[in-house]
Amino acid sequence: DVTDEPRMARTVAAIEKDLGPIVLAIFNAGNYISTPGESLVVKDFRRSFEVNYFGIINGLVPVVEHMRVRARGHVVLVGSVTAYFGWPTTAAYGGTTAAVNRSE
Repeated sequence: DVTDEPRMARTVAAIEKDLGPIVLAIFNAGNYISTPGESLVVKDFRRSFEVNYFGIINGLVPVVEHMRVRARGHVVLVGSVTAYFGWPTTAAYGGTTAAVNRSE
């Protein structure tokens, strides 16, 4: 569950303990709701942001902390062109992927 921040930190620590240092991390979390924007309710937008944006951040922060200690590593955040070319049914997803794309 990428929305569980403490769990993500524990997962990163376990990966580093069991497999060694993370030198490349690729983050891509997606929760796509295909509903016209006017039909969405706030909880749909919140859930999309919790998974698609904060889910990435929840993994990114502990990974980068470990990389900083070693002064090496690479991170890739995967967004979507939906941030730039949205459709009427992609309001929540488009907003979240725009946030990811701008997190450079």
